[in-house]
Amino acid sequence: MQIHFQPEAEAELAEARLWYALQREGLDDALMQRVEEALQRIVDAPYANQVAYRQLRRAVLHQFPFAIFYWPAMTGFEYSLFITPAAIRRS
Repeated sequence: MQIHFQPEAEAELAEARLWYALQREGLDDALMQRVEEALQRIVDAPYANQVAYRQLRRAVLHQFPFAIFYWPAMTGFEYSLFITPAAIRRS
């Protein structure tokens, strides 16, 4: 299975990681752990997360105010991801 991050998602994640590293030692590592957990949930059950819009789905990170937005490809093997602040209401 392939996961493709949008360039904006990579930049957002890098910025968030740096910000959390400056807040408290190890917090950036915790962020990355939560991202990995969310990605694993997406891989394990891509249709289990809430539909945000049409086929676009949202996986909320635990502990951090971020969500991964993705849409499963028709083949079911590729995902394009956006990581955005979860200022969007959690339902």
